[in-house]
Formats: sequence, C-alpha cells, structure tokens
Amino acid sequence: MEKIVPPEYVEAVQQLFDEAIEAVGLAKQCKEVDDLWATLAVALLKLDLASNFIEQHQPGFIKEVNDAKQRVISALTPKH
Repeated sequence: MEKIVPPEYVEAVQQLFDEAIEAVGLAKQCKEVDDLWATLAVALLKLDLASNFIEQHQPGFIKEVNDAKQRVISALTPKH
C-alpha cells in the first residue's frame, strides 16, 4: 500500500478496507432485507472512501476501477 498512497494515508485506507470487509461479513449474516441493504451500503461507502483516498494520489484510479468493472460485467453477461 505504501507504493500507492503516501505513508500518512496507509493506515486510513487499510482501516477503510477492514471496515468494508467487516460490513460484508455482517451482510452475510442478515436475516432481513433492511439490514442487508444497510450493511451493503456501509461496505460500498467504505470502498468509495478508500477509492477517493487513492484517487487523490493516483489520478485515474477510479476510472480504471470502473473500466475493469465494466469488463467483468461484459464477461459475465451471456451473449445471445
């Protein structure tokens, strides 16, 4: 991570990743849809915050993530 963001941001970014992982773990345990969307929203928020930290120091990072996401979606979409 030290090569991606300045050292003073490494701990914050890692904490956001840890919190996103924790939220996904909680989402897996949800028994009600309201709890599920709330915990997934927290996980996505944490990932967005981490991405924004990285974007500040690696311009174009979010665009690359979105491009990769589109490639994965395309690869998983059945072609008729």
